[in-house]
Amino acid sequence: MSSEKEFTANSADGRRSIVLKAGSPQAAVCSLLESGEEYLSGWTLKDIDSGDRFVCVDNDGSHILPLRIVKDIDSEPWEVCDIADIRNFIGRIPNGFDFGEYSRGDCPIMDGVWLRGFDEVGTLGLTKDPLYCFMRR
Repeated sequence: MSSEKEFTANSADGRRSIVLKAGSPQAAVCSLLESGEEYLSGWTLKDIDSGDRFVCVDNDGSHILPLRIVKDIDSEPWEVCDIADIRNFIGRIPNGFDFGEYSRGDCPIMDGVWLRGFDEVGTLGLTKDPLYCFMRR
């Protein structure tokens, strides 16, 4: 029995979609690099069997984070990538994503604040117990 899974990889601009077989999301990213893809920031991976989603948060694909789906007031789905520890985060704002801050227990889409960059982390004081994420519709 093979331990390889099937992943769909989509470019940040939505123009390219590739199906890959790999043992993990990290191995799928390595396959993308080996196939000649560059600038992986914003590429998303979806495990076809489980539905789990991931996003590359840097150009070389060395850092990937899980994605979750959040619906806005109109039930439109947004992809949200939570940043567990903003102080130790390694990467960049993925291509095609916005960067936001929201309070623990609140919805990042409905109750969050959009930030222009990492230099705004902790400076606005608009949320209590702030959490950070990347998001896109």
